Formats: sequence, structure tokens, C-alpha cells
Amino acid sequence: MLPTIIFSWARFIEPQIILLCTTKIPGNTNAKIAVISDLHLGIFGKNEKFLSRVIEKINAEKNLDAVLLAGDFIYYPEIEKISEIFTPLEKIEIPKFAVLGNHDVLGSGKTRREKLEIALKNTGVKILQNEIVQIGNLEILGVGELWVDENKTEKCKLLEKSTDKISIILAHNPDVFLDLPEECRDFLKISGHTHGGQIRIPFLYQRFIPTKGDFDRGFMLDENIFISSGLGEVGLPLRIFVPPRIDILKIEK
Repeated sequence: MLPTIIFSWARFIEPQIILLCTTKIPGNTNAKIAVISDLHLGIFGKNEKFLSRVIEKINAEKNLDAVLLAGDFIYYPEIEKISEIFTPLEKIEIPKFAVLGNHDVLGSGKTRREKLEIALKNTGVKILQNEIVQIGNLEILGVGELWVDENKTEKCKLLEKSTDKISIILAHNPDVFLDLPEECRDFLKISGHTHGGQIRIPFLYQRFIPTKGDFDRGFMLDENIFISSGLGEVGLPLRIFVPPRIDILKIEK
């Protein structure tokens, strides 16, 4: 009986929960951003309806400056449905910036990646491929995907160290941050990829986090790194003790 209850929770209930979690982060000035990661749409019941629920929660949050999407948008969707799955992103009216993840660029074929990029751009999402953008007092470098050697971390040297700006490095895989130039290590760094272990069984889950560094989830104050545990699933369609979440980062002086 108990195994059946646990499986039912992990398969059908927890993966459909969407938490809205706020983290306060020290910075040079004030800003408020939403971070979503690892949607993995296209399988396990994660589709445009699930994404619509995510968007509703983001739009209900007041005074956001930007939405950052930290990669891994897809997980084996049908090619012809990629544009349809992501249409809810159109309803986010504030600036939204994204980087691609390993599931977006590996094993999916050039056609699927191109269709994903087109679908995101059609909803107003700007994909940052080793590119810096500025919006208000935010300066954001989006780094390319590590597992296909598209990451140009040296671009972080172009970010400004200013008392009235918040400089952010956005990457899908936090391992990118292991090789940052020394002068970039104080910038706020944001990523996803870990899923917080996805099946978060104490003393076991960290063995299955696919990173070289000792990364987990949440804010690492000493390293100034924030890692989102994301919204979707890979491998097994299960989540245990780590429900899907949208992260609101309140950066405060």
C-alpha cells in the first residue's frame, strides 16, 4: 500500500505542483527577477497547459524587472508541436531572456534546435548566445551550452563592475562557473540543470546530479551562485521532495 501511495505522489501529484519561491540576494542595487529552468516540455504530461500555469504565476508577481529562462526547454517533443507548446510565453510582457541547455542542443538534431529557437523568438524571448544585454539596472551575459563547447565564459570580462548595476551571468549548467576568469567571480551567477536531484532521497540524490562541481540547488552565498531546481523531469517521470518551482530573486542593496 505504502509503495503505491509514494509512487502515485511522485508520478502524478508532485510533478504538477508549481511553487513560487522567493530568495533574497545581496547586490549593488535593487532588482526583482523571475527564474525558470528545465521545463522539459514534450513528455511526461508537461505541455503548453503546464507552461500556461507557470506563466499565470509569473504574471501575478508584481514589479518584476525581467524573466530569465535557464535552458532545457524540451525533452523529446514532436517537431511539429514545438511552436505550439511554447505559445504561452507570449503572455509574459516584461523582458525575457534565455540560454539553451544540453537537451536543447544535444541529441535533438539541427532541425529541432532551429524550430525551438524560432518558437522562442516568436514569443518574444531573446536567446543569449554568449551575448550581453542591458535592461534598466540589469546587465546580463547569457553563456552558451557547456556540453557542446559553445560557452564563451571570457565574455564576462566585458561586464561592468558598477555600484548602480547588477551584473548577472546566466548559464544552463553551473559547471560553467568553475572556469570563470578571476575578475568575474563576484558577479551573480544563475543556472539550472541539477533538478535539485529530482528524486531527492537523502544521501543518495547528489550522486545523480550531472555536474563536476559540488552543486545542488538554491543560493550559494560564498560563490554568489543561484541554482534553480526547475520545473520538469528527465529519465524518470518522478519528483520526490523537490516539487517544480518558479524562483523569484529579490536583489537588495
